[in-house]
Amino acid sequence: MDSKDEQPLHQTREITPEEATSSNLFRKLSVQDRLLTPAILLCMILGVVIGNFAPNVQGAFDTVRLKSVSVPIAIGLLVMMWPVLTKIQYETLPTMFRIRSSSSSHNATTNHSSKIYTHILLSLFLNWILGPFLMLGLAWLTLPDLPTYRTGVILVGLARCIAMVMIWNELAKGDREFCAVLVGINSVLQIGVYAPYAVVFVNLIGGEGDGNGGIRYLGIPLLLGISTRYTIWYFTSKSFLDNKFLPWFSPLALIGLLYTIIVMFAYQGKNIVHHLGPVFRVFVPMILYFIIMWTLAFSLVFWLHKREESKSRKLAIFDDEAQVQVRVEDADRANKREVQVTNDLTQTRGATALPDTSEQRQTLGKSEKSGRKYEYGYGYDMAVVQAFTAGSNNFELAIAVSISIYGVGSDQALAATIGPLVEVPVLLSLTWVALWLRDRFYNDSV
Repeated sequence: MDSKDEQPLHQTREITPEEATSSNLFRKLSVQDRLLTPAILLCMILGVVIGNFAPNVQGAFDTVRLKSVSVPIAIGLLVMMWPVLTKIQYETLPTMFRIRSSSSSHNATTNHSSKIYTHILLSLFLNWILGPFLMLGLAWLTLPDLPTYRTGVILVGLARCIAMVMIWNELAKGDREFCAVLVGINSVLQIGVYAPYAVVFVNLIGGEGDGNGGIRYLGIPLLLGISTRYTIWYFTSKSFLDNKFLPWFSPLALIGLLYTIIVMFAYQGKNIVHHLGPVFRVFVPMILYFIIMWTLAFSLVFWLHKREESKSRKLAIFDDEAQVQVRVEDADRANKREVQVTNDLTQTRGATALPDTSEQRQTLGKSEKSGRKYEYGYGYDMAVVQAFTAGSNNFELAIAVSISIYGVGSDQALAATIGPLVEVPVLLSLTWVALWLRDRFYNDSV
């Protein structure tokens, strides 16, 4: 497909160091993303008010049920997930591992591609091994006496982000191409891995239920998303899909999320009012998780960057010395060819042709290094991708699965709903931190 047709869903212009403040970054979010946290908070309050002043609302929602979930909630869950899974560029998956020839150019993108397998393995480790177990540990550490809330927190840790991470990556000036690759990989893995993971981790903490709800409420919107994406593309064009349809269709995810939150908190209005302490305690493991995962991922890529930089500098010095030695030998041979000239003239020409080796080595070293820019595939742009991919989660999926397994009135579903309320402000703050670290430690790796 023509690369010119590929248009990012979230447009952000380049951010200068002077603009890298929390207020400016906030203004660069779209209106929808900017209002996400206050909208969620408002819907929570509205739901609690409805639940306390309209006690019959739960019976109304339970009139028609699908398995263990009321139909109104099931509709909200499907609407919430459908646009998210429609935006995924499934067509890029067959070519995501293609490594371009490094001889075509020397820019950062080519160097990144040469190490794409290393980065993918690193991302798989961070997202599917370290992340879930870190959230499991933090949940047990901070909520040892609240097993139901703990389960909801763990379900959030199992769901890898496939939507908001694109926004954070754009704001922090990460590598857009590789971010899309990781989003595609995590989207595919969630289909086959999330349900078994949920079963294993739920059993580990002694919870109830199974993973069938996870399969149902991820599989159905996945089929809807794929069919919608390629039906629209087939009958119109890729440009229409990206620039017209998806911007119109995407807000349905937010509508479904807010609708689901209102219904959830209406179900639990009285329960929440009488148990505010446990609800606020759920904030602790989630805040710790987002910060720790982001910091570990960013620090790991930074360490790899410094290690590669050290190796490459040593190789550069060795190359410079080898070039100096070759030039000295050439000059020596030139002097020998002029041996037939008089001694005075030979000495004069010899002094001219054979400069001081140590001085020439320093000069050559400076000239070679002055034009060299070190890009090794572990630079700032890749550190940002790994950090925000590892440090963010798919809260829509976690909410859908927790409701389908435990019910809309469960503590597990309530705990999962806290996820987006915490994630958005924390990761927006980490975006500012990333830009500060870029100017502080990555002067040559923008």
